[in-house]
Amino acid sequence: MEIHDHSPIEEPDVIGVFHEALHKTVNVLSGLKQGGTVLVNSTRDFEEIRRDLKYPYGTLAVVDAMGIAIDEHTKVNTSMLGALFRICDFLDPDSMRKVIQHTFQKKYPHLVEPNLRTFDRGYHEVRFQTIPYPEGAQGMRFERPQPLLGYQTQAPGGVIRAQGNSLLKDLSGSRQGFVPELEMDSCIHCASCDSVCPDLCFVWESGEDKKGRSQMFLSGIDYQYCKGCLKCVEICPTGALSVRREEPGYADSHRVAHVFQ
Repeated sequence: MEIHDHSPIEEPDVIGVFHEALHKTVNVLSGLKQGGTVLVNSTRDFEEIRRDLKYPYGTLAVVDAMGIAIDEHTKVNTSMLGALFRICDFLDPDSMRKVIQHTFQKKYPHLVEPNLRTFDRGYHEVRFQTIPYPEGAQGMRFERPQPLLGYQTQAPGGVIRAQGNSLLKDLSGSRQGFVPELEMDSCIHCASCDSVCPDLCFVWESGEDKKGRSQMFLSGIDYQYCKGCLKCVEICPTGALSVRREEPGYADSHRVAHVFQ
């Protein structure tokens, strides 16, 4: 029997954070029961993660799911799945291995072994730290996010400043662990990257070329709007844009923010 329920889980026992940037826009710990476990895909130490998540007590599980996926040329989902099976010890990992084999062996037989290794590495490489709740402490309160602006609270003139608006959205949580890296010395400002970018990633400024003619020059990347599709890397004719594994803090420290007037 299958149960399809799309209602929010108000008291989760286990929470999986596939991308660390999610905590910036969503309360990822909402409703977590006392005694629950938070699994985070990260290379950082426990103390840093606890500080950012505001999770001082309880069980924290950390696995470099992205690193495993890169090594095995698979997806981060499979390594996170392995770690979740380790956390949920009532689940049978052998049954999941059979599912993985059955899923890939017919159309993609060459992916069977890499995905089995990815699952096993997630299962064995996850690390745990438990800090007991102090006496009287409780789990996390469930929060249901409410729209900031709606029919009765919209801005004058009917402007809808919703989360989907390009000027407000933060796409960092949708990335799969990679971002484009810009080498300015190799850039010829051809705007090919901008032509394929689905969002507002590239920041331009006006200037003059060597002959004094007016021209737009690329000044950097606004990583707030980058979801890591890497189309810009594929089309760049000079190699000025390359693929970089995203490390904590890289996007913030290298972001060139848009200035909207």
